Amino acid sequence: MKKIIVVFALLLSLSAIAQNFPEKRPELLLGKELKVKPLKENKKGEGYEYFYSDPKMRDSYLREKVYFSVTPAGGLVGRVFKVTAVDADPERKGKARLTLVDETKGETIYYSYLSYLKHDFYFEVIGGLKLPTDLYCDFITEKKDKFTGETIYTTELLYLKTFTKIKKGAGAKYYMSISDYNKEEYLGKKGVIILLENNKRIDKPEVVIEVSPDGDRGFRYTATFELTLKDVNLLIDNKMTDTRIYIFDNVVSDNDCFYGMFGCLVTK
Repeated sequence: MKKIIVVFALLLSLSAIAQNFPEKRPELLLGKELKVKPLKENKKGEGYEYFYSDPKMRDSYLREKVYFSVTPAGGLVGRVFKVTAVDADPERKGKARLTLVDETKGETIYYSYLSYLKHDFYFEVIGGLKLPTDLYCDFITEKKDKFTGETIYTTELLYLKTFTKIKKGAGAKYYMSISDYNKEEYLGKKGVIILLENNKRIDKPEVVIEVSPDGDRGFRYTATFELTLKDVNLLIDNKMTDTRIYIFDNVVSDNDCFYGMFGCLVTK
């Protein structure tokens, strides 16, 4: 119980920090002012995607050629829009339509929002967003096994990583799965390392790496392993920064999301 209270406190602190992306709840943007950020260096020659001039979202805003689907950078960078409506994208299932009003120019345009395009979210939310403490619970699915009586909670696959909690009665076990791709085939390999903030780490030298062919990507390497109570406490208290399975290293993208998902998982 004490640890769950600590988790709630950590989730509350995460939500209290002004954030810039509402994950699966775009309605949190309603009424907010959004400033269009400059494009990333590697995207400057391409322009902005997902902006439209019509409510049916078929005509890309300020596109230069008929077959182009992007908006030139100069037409958007630095502009401020107010979100006056958030509803379903009429053309794209699973996306949301943001109605954006430039009150200075008296112009209305539309943006197609999808939660997994976090790194292509072009806006700074003026004043930031205060996220609900249960925001990252949206990434967790629940399934009951009628044969064993177990309840299985699984986080959404994100950057080839998932957490699972298997609960039966008062007991629970936690698992993690990490995958990566490589063109070369290495069989019979072992070892997982997870680096955390505050110079903490989780070492699993005996975890066997499973290998399976995966088309043009070569081979998929997957490590699935149980987390000890010590591991669980480390993940509650510290965000992941890097992972290694065998010799394949990866920086953990979006560690706030992993941190929030795992924190919610513990409360289930």
